[in-house]
Amino acid sequence: MTLAGCWRIALFKNVIRPRVYLRCPVVLGQSCPVRSLCSSPVPGLEDTIFALSSGRGRCGVAVVRVSGPDAAEALRALSGLKRALTPRTAHLRNITHPKSNELLDRGLVLWFPGPNSFTGEDSAEFHIHGGPAVISGVLQALGSLPGLRPAEAGEFTRRAFYAGKLDLTEVEGLGDLIHAETEAQRRQALRQMSGDLGRLYSEWSQQLKHVCNLSKVNTTQSGKACNLFQTSSKFQTMAKTKELSNDVRDKFVDLHKAGMGYKTIAKQLGEKCLAHVEAFIDFSEGELLEDGVLNQVDRAVSKLQAEIQRHVCDERRGERLRSGVQVVIAGSTNAGKSSLFNLLCQRPAAIVSPVPGTTRDVVETPLDIGGFPVLLSDTAGLRETDDCVEQEGVQRALKRVEMADLTLVVVDSTQLPQEPPMVPGFLNDYLNNVLPKKPEQDHVPQCLLILNKSDLLPNKHISIIQSVLSDTFSEASVSILSCSTREGLTDFLKLLQERVKTMCADPLVGSPNLTQTRYRTNLQKSIEALSQYHQYRDVDLALAAEGLRLGLSCLGRITGKVGTEEILDVIFRDFCIGK
Repeated sequence: MTLAGCWRIALFKNVIRPRVYLRCPVVLGQSCPVRSLCSSPVPGLEDTIFALSSGRGRCGVAVVRVSGPDAAEALRALSGLKRALTPRTAHLRNITHPKSNELLDRGLVLWFPGPNSFTGEDSAEFHIHGGPAVISGVLQALGSLPGLRPAEAGEFTRRAFYAGKLDLTEVEGLGDLIHAETEAQRRQALRQMSGDLGRLYSEWSQQLKHVCNLSKVNTTQSGKACNLFQTSSKFQTMAKTKELSNDVRDKFVDLHKAGMGYKTIAKQLGEKCLAHVEAFIDFSEGELLEDGVLNQVDRAVSKLQAEIQRHVCDERRGERLRSGVQVVIAGSTNAGKSSLFNLLCQRPAAIVSPVPGTTRDVVETPLDIGGFPVLLSDTAGLRETDDCVEQEGVQRALKRVEMADLTLVVVDSTQLPQEPPMVPGFLNDYLNNVLPKKPEQDHVPQCLLILNKSDLLPNKHISIIQSVLSDTFSEASVSILSCSTREGLTDFLKLLQERVKTMCADPLVGSPNLTQTRYRTNLQKSIEALSQYHQYRDVDLALAAEGLRLGLSCLGRITGKVGTEEILDVIFRDFCIGK
């Protein structure tokens, strides 16, 4: 075998600094220590890590994952393989302890040579029986090998991110998929993990970069290229007269004093994406750019700003779907709130008693309604009381209603006025006492009105009430049912499911959902930065160009292209150890 056949070089790219590793060949028997040709920019990435990836507890099959430069050696040590392995092919082997040669289990082993692996590194998997003793034995055996250590939470995915296998939105999509509890959450997480959301934000970044380069090829006058800060004297004048950001100005000054050329400075600081606007700054009054270039930039920036604004104004559908729709049951005492809560939970989750004021605190439970996640809350009955504990319960109930996505306002039907024409006015007053803002009669988007205890009313009276309410309230806002007999429950559940579905929408239809508060914050900052461009466009092009740079930076923070270290620990702490 030639030297080239024995060795292969894998170049691992990462967002901070490229790393070159000298790898062992697939021939496991001829492996040798792997050393980084340059120091790792992230502490711990030069280690080989291992962990149980299939979750704790007894199971039929458990998966132990290994990733890093010594993965091949670990595979050889436990399985005894000395021949070449076919990548991504399962091999049945005896798995033994490398020190004592004791048989630990008989299972499947798989080899994933980098960079064609999840982490981008050499990786191996042991598919073993899922008994605690077997799992513990294999993990202890791996821990006895030099150069191997247990993985930290989310470390496999973190390495995939550093290797450029996933951007930050895909990483968070993977985390959402792991924690998905409903069908809609699964669909949304899979779409985000597939890169749809990241591609959307990257496309906007590319559009902004294109805007920044619109006039780059036309920034010449009389055959002479015009670059930002073309001469020292011009730069010094700019530094004194233009209100450039201190950070940008100071960097240019320091690098120029060090003897670096202006083209090199611009390249190092990544300012070439702003060349189209900065070219205007560089021209004297007698020098002109091609007519219409700045107007073209204006249109492109306005279009991009409008697209981002539409994406942000989504009524938090993606965030609701990710964390669950906040549905709160509220109303007066003994209206049947806890009975409805237990009916929806299909278990006695809350105490039901004829004594008013039984519920004192907020009781929560997660539900799956039509494939959509719901966090259902039962609250204390709303009334005037001298009991300090009950008063606290009432205050908590009102606060929970303020935060609710949807409020189920429960009314005791037996308390309705006997005269049907007076019912709408009674219900409006009732809603005004429960909801934080008085709803409009014809449209109550934030609540469903539930007339409970319908079994205690004559059928004729119910028909009259339905007729009166149809003239005042939308059919999609009122439901008449009995928690005792379950009459009307099917219609109510259908109504509730439709309302929840409308709030979340289908995650596979239309543009990808905005799923994280972090995304929303950075997108809002990007919109503000683009507004800065419009604000200073006719005043100071240096400040206008700074707005474009800030907008691009905010988009980069979402996908992980810019400033990610401070948020990585927050993201990966919710991952399991083996992921």
